[in-house]
Amino acid sequence: EAGDLRPSAQLVESLAQALGVDDADQRYILEFALDTGRQFAPVARKRKLRRPHSLPAQLTPLIGRELDVAAVRSRLVDGARLVTLIGPPGVGKTRLALAVAESVLEQFEHGVFFVRLGPISDPDLVATTVAQSLGLQLNGQNPPVVQLRCFLENKHLLLVLDNLEHVVDSAPMLDDLLRRCPWLSMLVTSRQPLRVRGERQIPVHPLHLPAAIDATAALSANDALTYPAVELFADRAQTVLPSFAVTDSNAAAVAELCRRLDGLPLAIELVAARVKLMPPAELLAHLSGPWMLSVDGLRDVTARQKTLRGAIGWS
Repeated sequence: EAGDLRPSAQLVESLAQALGVDDADQRYILEFALDTGRQFAPVARKRKLRRPHSLPAQLTPLIGRELDVAAVRSRLVDGARLVTLIGPPGVGKTRLALAVAESVLEQFEHGVFFVRLGPISDPDLVATTVAQSLGLQLNGQNPPVVQLRCFLENKHLLLVLDNLEHVVDSAPMLDDLLRRCPWLSMLVTSRQPLRVRGERQIPVHPLHLPAAIDATAALSANDALTYPAVELFADRAQTVLPSFAVTDSNAAAVAELCRRLDGLPLAIELVAARVKLMPPAELLAHLSGPWMLSVDGLRDVTARQKTLRGAIGWS
């Protein structure tokens, strides 16, 4: 506008928001529009570039692992190049690794890549599987590990190797990659360590849960929900039964369920998915017997995880 006909601040802000202008440019436009006597330069700012990655999106929140994420993240940020998360099946190693990987994404110039090793059992296929996860097109002229090494030797990236225990004999090959590729880092989930030089082993424990409760003792909902295991049960139960809540009347049963499941997140999630069929007290009664608990309808659970016993035996 010319002369003294200046737009109002409200009009400028409304137009900028409607056009999707970011906050820094909104300030510049507003100052320019309302002040005729000053010369303004656009606000200098650093645009945040999103690093490439292949991390699968998580549809549910990670519960009770804040300290674990911080501890593992600090290892990677401080320069550890091989960090192995070690724990029993169902303890949540993969979810923890994904959360850590997301938190350090901006630290790796060439990205963070998730590699599923659970489907394979031949250590000789690890190099090919990693290459495929990186989008590397292999040729038939050189061994896959040689092509992978050439690709990675100048890359500053993080590989998240999931379920390595199935192909733990590939550890020497991975160790060689780390030695020859100075900017490469690895975050591994496994039931056992790789036992190579420089490995930082971090145990992953079950979620904190209430101790055994005397039959005559009362447990309030507020007290129960201070335990991550109970909080996880409540959150996952609400995904299948939105009206579900931990109350003073069912808190003891929910807490005992989590205790019987040893605080293992996967087992808790599978049992919580059944609250749409029966209340916690009935679930607890079934867990006391040899009943096999299936998880019909969860498409992202593998065949080996379709029963509670399978979940405890396979992560």
